[in-house]
Amino acid sequence: MSARLLTAENISFGYATDLVLRAVTLTLRGGDRVALIGPNGSGKTTLLRILCGILAPRAGSVAWESRDVRAFSRREIAQRIALVPQEMNLPYAFTAHEVVALGRTPHARALAGESRADRDAITRALELTEMQTLAPRIFNELSGGERQRVALALALAQEPALLLLDEPTVHLDIKHQIEMLELVRALNRERGLTVLAAMHDLNLAALYFDQIILLNAGEIVARGAPRDALTVETIRAIFGAAVAIEPHPTAPQAPHVILLPRA
Repeated sequence: MSARLLTAENISFGYATDLVLRAVTLTLRGGDRVALIGPNGSGKTTLLRILCGILAPRAGSVAWESRDVRAFSRREIAQRIALVPQEMNLPYAFTAHEVVALGRTPHARALAGESRADRDAITRALELTEMQTLAPRIFNELSGGERQRVALALALAQEPALLLLDEPTVHLDIKHQIEMLELVRALNRERGLTVLAAMHDLNLAALYFDQIILLNAGEIVARGAPRDALTVETIRAIFGAAVAIEPHPTAPQAPHVILLPRA
């Protein structure tokens, strides 16, 4: 069994008096590929922000390899964990290449300038996301899907051990949804990159992730392999939707969720 990378224990968080997360406990091990699923407002984005240290929990703790993340500097966390948000808007006219280069900031040495390793990491990230030709373009002038791919390239340039994705396919067409998740799976399998992705699409989650965590009203209500976590009863209870589930025609380990119209 792989070593623990990140452990969250009894995490609770709230804004004002309302709790968004309630006693959430999870462990991510090296090489895990996990989808975090839940309805809008269930706490998925909040949990990702807590795991990478952007938010501090009201109760509970987060540890990286048994060391409390609060003991790390922001630079040290960014050398280990990268977060790709749903939206990334910049106030200045950075090119896509300049945005991706920001991913090397945690590794920069004072007054040393850009190193060969930095240039190689930036080039590799642009190639992996197929953004080389758009690198000179102004980031804010790109389409939503193109900006999402630049955001992923920025995260890959960080060369993290853990990649957190917040709705990574939300702005992408079908072709680019598949390409992005194929890339994430390949990086997981070939380089051991650990991935936790907040997802809405149940079928994409079942196809591309080995484990599913279902979050509802700030609590984990189910977890396990896709075929175990995604059941008719659980989906109805969490989403209030009627579905049927059949084996995927080419990936029998992945349940295929079929929405049923209301009579």
